[in-house]
Amino acid sequence: MVSRVGIRGAIVAVVVLLGAAWGIVAQEDLAVYGGVGIVHAFAYDAGSLPEIEGWQWMRPDTRQYVDWVFGPIQTGMIALSDPYLYFNIDALVTNGLNGGSGWSTHVRVEVYQISDLGVALGSPEPVGKALSTRTSVLLDNPYLPQVEGNTYGIGYQASAEPFRIATELFDRYANEYGPLLIVRIIRKGGTGGEPEHIAVRPDSVWLSFAIAR
Repeated sequence: MVSRVGIRGAIVAVVVLLGAAWGIVAQEDLAVYGGVGIVHAFAYDAGSLPEIEGWQWMRPDTRQYVDWVFGPIQTGMIALSDPYLYFNIDALVTNGLNGGSGWSTHVRVEVYQISDLGVALGSPEPVGKALSTRTSVLLDNPYLPQVEGNTYGIGYQASAEPFRIATELFDRYANEYGPLLIVRIIRKGGTGGEPEHIAVRPDSVWLSFAIAR
């Protein structure tokens, strides 16, 4: 699935290439709330992952990663007093097919700087600059009780502690690699000691930053 996403996370249309200079979609998914800017992805790729009520599930027999694309990133809008892009992640986690409540897991998260969606989005090896690789990000689910049997979606909600990338790092490579960011979440799976099933959707990942005054 490759889609363009509005600020409320609704799937609006297929990605359309607009930018003349970069061959990319113009940033339209920025919302400002006082001193905080929120950016949602304009493109999302979950491949053929099974979908249940708008959530795509990563399981042992499916593709093990999902991509979100943000940008063009305009670092001039970000406060010099807090010069970072913050990455936020929400997901669903359970212990198996038709699983129970209260399960957490770890995922791998990679962030790439790119200019061309065609050689990056959904590709096993994105072409671009790897800005950050976090090998063990906790999707924490504090729900109690923890139950092994089917709870029909109750107690699946999990989230990660936000992490950040300095705008200076992004600006350093912008001319060479372009103004877009891909965020990739990778299920580690049973071989990585993380057998839980994970579900995401287009608005599961978003960026936030302090607005320049």
